[in-house]
Amino acid sequence: MVCSKYRSQRAQRPEGVFIIVQAAIALICLVHAMPARPAIAQVDADFSYADMSLKELMSLQVFTTASLIPTELAKAPGTAYMFDRDDFERLGARRLGDLLELTPGIQLNQYRKRHATIWARGVIDRYNDKMTLFIDGIPVRSLYYGHFDTGDNIPLENIETVEILLGPASSLYGANAFGGVISITTREFSGSGSGSATAEGASNNRGKVTAQYSGGSFTVFGSHLAQEAPYSADRKSFTGAETNQPLEEDYSWLHVKARPTEGLTLIADYQQNNMPFVFMAPPQAAFIEERPLTLAAKYESGDIGQGRMEAKLHYSVHDILEYSTEDSIPGVSYRERQNGVNGGASMAYFRELVGGHVLTLGATASHSRAEDMNYSLFWHYKRGLLDSPESGSLLSDPDVETNDYAAFAQFVWKASDHLSVTLGGRYDTYDIFGSHFNYRGAMVWTPASEQVLKLLYGTSIRTPVYREHLKVMENSDFVPPVPDPEKMRTIELGYSYRWETAAVEFTAYRNDFEDYIQETQTPDGADEYFANSSQDWKMTGLDALLLVHPSKNIKTRLAASYIGAERSETGKLPYLAQWIGSMAVSYQYLPGHFAGFILRYNSQREDTNEHEEDDSGAFFIADLAAYGKITDRLGYSLGVDNLADQKVYDSAGDFGGRYNTERTRQEIWLRLEYTFGAAD
Repeated sequence: MVCSKYRSQRAQRPEGVFIIVQAAIALICLVHAMPARPAIAQVDADFSYADMSLKELMSLQVFTTASLIPTELAKAPGTAYMFDRDDFERLGARRLGDLLELTPGIQLNQYRKRHATIWARGVIDRYNDKMTLFIDGIPVRSLYYGHFDTGDNIPLENIETVEILLGPASSLYGANAFGGVISITTREFSGSGSGSATAEGASNNRGKVTAQYSGGSFTVFGSHLAQEAPYSADRKSFTGAETNQPLEEDYSWLHVKARPTEGLTLIADYQQNNMPFVFMAPPQAAFIEERPLTLAAKYESGDIGQGRMEAKLHYSVHDILEYSTEDSIPGVSYRERQNGVNGGASMAYFRELVGGHVLTLGATASHSRAEDMNYSLFWHYKRGLLDSPESGSLLSDPDVETNDYAAFAQFVWKASDHLSVTLGGRYDTYDIFGSHFNYRGAMVWTPASEQVLKLLYGTSIRTPVYREHLKVMENSDFVPPVPDPEKMRTIELGYSYRWETAAVEFTAYRNDFEDYIQETQTPDGADEYFANSSQDWKMTGLDALLLVHPSKNIKTRLAASYIGAERSETGKLPYLAQWIGSMAVSYQYLPGHFAGFILRYNSQREDTNEHEEDDSGAFFIADLAAYGKITDRLGYSLGVDNLADQKVYDSAGDFGGRYNTERTRQEIWLRLEYTFGAAD
């Protein structure tokens, strides 16, 4: 087996791999004995949000993902963006991907028919394994591909805030926080008890219902969506041939949180997703079914002034079935399972010291295991129906288990009221990929209340997922080497300025990317495997965001990004759009009623296939939306996605000659929401 030689290395390690964790706990105990900064009295003020300027409102935005401690958004180290429920309505957003497309530096590319991939600052990939997604602090990703979805599987009706941190985050979050972090917070507990129910209908036979209730110690959310994926009737397969792939899909989500005692939160999260997968040429069709279950517990105690402890424990079961059908036979023609489990524990301690400095110490342990990653082949496109099914494992080590133990530290030094410096590092030791240290240093300078200057330098890594280092070779006896983790160094410089009715921010950055993991032909040409590229990549870019609120009735958001990406030997990187941008304008045309217009732009993207009809040229896509209150308890929102019903292709197919992937077409939708109970 590929990994057998690494097991002997694991056996040679000093007894007690928990040395890192033990050292972190010892440091926590030492710091806990230090003198604390005197507690600051809380100020209870009545804010009139309607009368506050944009500058005042932005100063209230609290961001935690960048440094794990509450920080004013504009002063968070690194490049940070945040969306809340007001933004969801104002922007007509219904999916996580809708928000990502309005974020500077992010290109959302359609890979395979129901998987969109996030390319953050030129870091491209087929799957979303170069960013980390957290829901309520719990990591979300599949084990085989390392992927997470950004579409209808995450309904925004249950989301309170979305925080996006771009740039290196491995010094806090470890591997896979390579290009950044997306952190979702679900709806909070409500002391007075309140809830809502929504019903949504749309073209493409879309029907969706949700229900949510929040009490003082219990919240529950459920949703179900059934629709036809909004694609063209004359859509093409990944080979360029016509396809009759069915489009029916459905998504269900049940999310429960309970607080049995002060400081302790229990979470249960279960989803059922069924969708068309890669579009194949007739007479075949492909589908994927997902049944992820996550159980988690979080405990918080104390405050930063006297010492705050946060501990998390989670366990996830991944039940994923990918299968194909063929018109001439009953049942399925191919089936594979990508089942596994993963879990972990983490602990962090925060202490504000004399002088306003904040020290954070933490330790994590995570475990992943393949349970059933096997395939069965019943029909072959050359041999027809097989006399007996062929089966085997997707992995060269079917029983693979991986562990990661880490310790991290961060120190926020408040040099003055205008200058803070954040220094942090994390040491990870992996069963298979060795030990790695990642670090980050950031300076935030506020020469005046309306200006912020940022400078950041950091490193990050991404370890190979199961498919990349354990893929079984077909029709070949070639044994591929285990790839090294991908590595990146980033430097970025940011500047922001806030007026009473406007705010602007710029971020210039450079990424130096090594050991990119790419699919490579075996020496005999019989199959492909994954190996590190010998080329170094360099990405240089500029992100800009402009917010303008000229009056209480008008809000405007303009985002633009430039990216230049090159490989050391072959030059310009294909597939990427050099320029991306978006504009969102909302207007209150009547008290309590708003209309919005969104325009998204991608420049021409260089392509490598020979199909002429799947042009990956520049495009504009426009959306319209409106929302408001019919009564105190009944609200509405409606819109038209892809107003001009444009056919747009992303050059993100199967890198290397495959037919480009079509984006979704026009959808007209209407949603009603009824609220009950009293809000806090």
